[in-house]
Amino acid sequence: MTTVGNYTRLSLSELEPLIANPYKLDDFLCENANSERSLYINIFWHLIHLLLTGDAWNGDEVLRNLVLGGEELSENEVGFGESVRYLLPNQVKATYEAVKNVTSNQLWSRFDRKVVTDAYIYPIGYWSESSEESVKECVLDYFEKLKEFFKITVEHEQAMLIWFS
Repeated sequence: MTTVGNYTRLSLSELEPLIANPYKLDDFLCENANSERSLYINIFWHLIHLLLTGDAWNGDEVLRNLVLGGEELSENEVGFGESVRYLLPNQVKATYEAVKNVTSNQLWSRFDRKVVTDAYIYPIGYWSESSEESVKECVLDYFEKLKEFFKITVEHEQAMLIWFS
């Protein structure tokens, strides 16, 4: 099973009822799955996180919010043993401010195949079997899309849902 990173932007007035009643979450996610308010970053979420924070699962909280951060919305798992998490508009903005000037070249300069392999970055084994050039192209493309998605979310003063499926 492949695990991909998913993001959906939403207003506070949409988020508050989901926090109050997480059972409405599945319907909300389905309704917005293929809309302009959603983004998925394929299997590259874990490598983006590592390159950005320097840590496989933790790192600076503001930077961690780009991929693995947020408050748990529901204990119900939606995939990969993870629940849906959310970021409030001020957290989205702080994270965007922290990453907006990180260039693709800066991010990729942190790539070290041995570190990635030793840290068991998802998907395990992919990094040692794939060409560095193809990995680089995909990772940087999704990183730029993710920065743009955060920018749009900030411009609309929205919150964000993050989960894996």
